[in-house]
Amino acid sequence: MTCALCRDCCEIVAGPAEVCVRCGGTRLLAHVEIESLGIAHVDCDAFYASVEKRDRPELAREPLIVGHAGGRGVVVTACYVARTFGVHSAMPMFQALELCPHATVIAPDMGKYKRVSEAIRTIFSSATSVVEPLSLDEAYLDLTDDYRTEAPPDAEALATISRRIEGEIGITVSIGLSCNKFLAKLASELEKPRGFSAIGRAEAKAFLAPVHNRKNLTVITGLTIDNLVFEGLSVTGVAGRRNGAGTIISGREVIVSAGVLNSPLLLQRSGIGPAPLLQRRTHTSRTAGPGGEGCQRER
Repeated sequence: MTCALCRDCCEIVAGPAEVCVRCGGTRLLAHVEIESLGIAHVDCDAFYASVEKRDRPELAREPLIVGHAGGRGVVVTACYVARTFGVHSAMPMFQALELCPHATVIAPDMGKYKRVSEAIRTIFSSATSVVEPLSLDEAYLDLTDDYRTEAPPDAEALATISRRIEGEIGITVSIGLSCNKFLAKLASELEKPRGFSAIGRAEAKAFLAPVHNRKNLTVITGLTIDNLVFEGLSVTGVAGRRNGAGTIISGREVIVSAGVLNSPLLLQRSGIGPAPLLQRRTHTSRTAGPGGEGCQRER
């Protein structure tokens, strides 16, 4: 039976529906495995920019760029309004301002972002004893029965976390829920900003099969081209090289043959293989490097 999570009242209701029978809310996530998935990836939406907009409500609907102005400055991150003009992380500031000349530029305040991040992790801790931070603005949470500290099911606990962060911190997050970190991370990127998506174990292979879902495999799974070749896979496209059709692949995209779905390395990382994936780390953090969250990827 397919159940649905109401993100408004944070409860699971029976059957797929357009409106929650308990609160009348319309933000429902229906999934056949919604009650059995327990690994989550929580990612703050345009974290630095969202914190600055929270503190300067007059900029709520305006394009905002966080970074250092000047000839050699770069964009650390940009709000979603600025992104509609083509501005993105790691872009030279002069280029960003050519695309969006009316944007407000604010220098990053790492001390403030760290304080906000700590407050968010306190909310995480209310739901689970296992939190694996990736940077100031994202973390994996293990909400399976052995580690969840509250009674509600995993999905309900995550909806509560999202609502608390919006109400108490004043920013939004996107959540991915699955059976492992790899799929949870993919799920969190499906409906940003303020998204909540789930990828079940049963649909993992079908989800990974399309070429567009195999992009950036090296970034997400840690699989290098050498790993793939060692596993006997046929690499059809690598960044900077030509694929079988003679087209040069751009960026960090890695396209491999369908045989990648049979790779023990990928099967392990996707949770289909037998090895557990989540490392049991409690509140150990890895600080963001120079440039912060925006220099890693656009969120």
